[in-house]
Amino acid sequence: MKANKFSLIGLGRLGTCLGRALSGSKFKVVGLFDIQPASAQESHQLLGQGKTCSTLKEAVTAGDIIFLTVRDDALPEVVQQLSLLPIDWSEKYIFHCSGFYSSSLLAPLKNKGALTGSLHPIQSFPAKNLPPQIFQKIFFTFEGESQAQSLAEEMVTALGGQLINLPPEKKPLYHTACSLASNHLVGLILASAKLLEKAGFSLEKATAMLLPLARQTLENIQSLGLEKSLTGPLQRGDLRTVTEHLKILASFPQTR
Repeated sequence: MKANKFSLIGLGRLGTCLGRALSGSKFKVVGLFDIQPASAQESHQLLGQGKTCSTLKEAVTAGDIIFLTVRDDALPEVVQQLSLLPIDWSEKYIFHCSGFYSSSLLAPLKNKGALTGSLHPIQSFPAKNLPPQIFQKIFFTFEGESQAQSLAEEMVTALGGQLINLPPEKKPLYHTACSLASNHLVGLILASAKLLEKAGFSLEKATAMLLPLARQTLENIQSLGLEKSLTGPLQRGDLRTVTEHLKILASFPQTR
């Protein structure tokens, strides 16, 4: 079976961005389902192809490949609903895109003959309308069945990314690391901007002041590596300055 038609269940930011990028290759989006019809319609307009489906069965029947791009907490319930559908699962590939959970969540569908796996892009998706290039030169982690992996490699290649295997038991640790690098980076910049607010700057101005510094630091890490990218008082050995910094931070609980 040559699978190239896919359906998306969950039309949030990741699902929509994935649909836009993957449908620009040899793969074709055919079914769109979201528990909120307005969200599905919005994504359909952005995709420009596929069909908004009124039921899970309609979406699953349409595609050879099914992406579950719903939030993590909704995954078990969605899988349970899918497992009750009167469908021949032996000709379906099912991928969920959770970075935290393994493909074991898809066991009810695997037991019915579906080929299953988890496929997670290491990327941030702040909006639905990001360009397809958002997937280029990034890493995707996969764990699951070998036949599903072959298809995952084909799709990731079409997206311009790179696939790496991840043991299922390591997914919680892996996803925590991803969250530290992305979500906590936002929190770090916010905490820094709040300190600058105390120095008399607006939050907008403070953020604008900090972004070039943060951007250059990331570029340093990319070009020089982590060890050589450390600068400032800690790297210079200015312990008195570092001690004063720690005293200031201790008076601001939001920076802890």
